[in-house]
Amino acid sequence: MVEHQLPKLRVAGSSPVSRFQLTHRKNKLMSKNTINSIAGFLLLILTWSSCGGSTVLVSGDVNTPETAYAEGIRLMQAGAYDKSKAAFERARALDPDYAAAYEGLSRIAFKQGNRTEAIRHIQVAKIKNMDYAPAWIFTGLMYNSAKQYQEALVEFQEALDRDPDGLWAVTTYYHMARTYEQMQKPEEAYTAYGNVVERDGLHLEARKGQERVKKDLPPGFFNPWRN
Repeated sequence: MVEHQLPKLRVAGSSPVSRFQLTHRKNKLMSKNTINSIAGFLLLILTWSSCGGSTVLVSGDVNTPETAYAEGIRLMQAGAYDKSKAAFERARALDPDYAAAYEGLSRIAFKQGNRTEAIRHIQVAKIKNMDYAPAWIFTGLMYNSAKQYQEALVEFQEALDRDPDGLWAVTTYYHMARTYEQMQKPEEAYTAYGNVVERDGLHLEARKGQERVKKDLPPGFFNPWRN
């Protein structure tokens, strides 16, 4: 658990993200199609794992930033951090403007206890593409780990605002709900968990979360006429 406070990663008018907005407009290379392809590769991995398959056939060029990123995620989840880092670095080498590569490098650095490097990489990810929701989600998780819950919520809300198609909404709302629960705000937590279940009825952790906070809800919470 990280106990020291993280530095502010976004300060209106003065943060690295704000100063580089013009760079972002010029280099907005992560289109919705690219983001969709990332989600597709992750879905492919999850589907393959859940079905017990041993072979995945992918047509076309697999030497792409997207496939390297997907490989990095798989290796990170398996605990192979050095190999995961190498995969994310390969994604960055294939496309230096690929925001997801820096987000992946930030995750690995944070897992390995290098907060300074994690912050640097996540800032670059936002500079490369300010609308790449996972960069904001992971910034929120870093704040959460430092118990800077309000700052975490700001980042999660940014992720929702920058994700109009809702590709990352389930993940974002879940982390939002967990943060509200840690803040002992049962009403907000229950509502956020509900937003997860509404989008993914099979999300067991969100359902468990709703049951946990339900006992702490104020009388009349479920009254449809309440303000």
